[in-house]
Amino acid sequence: METDIVTKVFDGFKRWTPALLAVLIVTGLILFLPDALLQRMALDNIPSLWRVIVGLLFLLSLALIVSIGLFEAWNKATSGRRQKKALNKRIEMLKDMSPELKAILRDMMESKDKSIVLTREAGNTQYLMEKGFIFQPQQIIEYSTDNELRATYNPQPWLMELYNKNPGILEQEKHDDRK
Repeated sequence: METDIVTKVFDGFKRWTPALLAVLIVTGLILFLPDALLQRMALDNIPSLWRVIVGLLFLLSLALIVSIGLFEAWNKATSGRRQKKALNKRIEMLKDMSPELKAILRDMMESKDKSIVLTREAGNTQYLMEKGFIFQPQQIIEYSTDNELRATYNPQPWLMELYNKNPGILEQEKHDDRK
């Protein structure tokens, strides 16, 4: 909840960043240019109250630009970590998956169009959908000869990428029960 509020506040400032940068540059120039240059621009006789306001604007715009930059960097870093953690969790679930579920995914990945028709209400279909392994790209549903609702499913992009890198991920591990 707190991050939502902070995100909304900083999203509003993102639109202002070019204006904040312009204010930072102008106020910085007024504050730090040599007096000779300020005299040429007729800015050397600014009353002291205006100098205080210019200084405050400089500090405020600098603080906002730095905080927006740090906030963006933090969001990118935490987002990357969250995505990597979620992918690792899915890979572990994939490795621990039953042979039947792996066979469904393998059939899908080995098909020409990378899709498979499954019964919508089947437990395996529901599990693969809920865990983020497959998705239904269209809402076209057909009835099979035994009055089951069937739909076409595709693998999630992360699964396709993983399978392309390591096709053996969906193979069954062979256990040698002989001792």
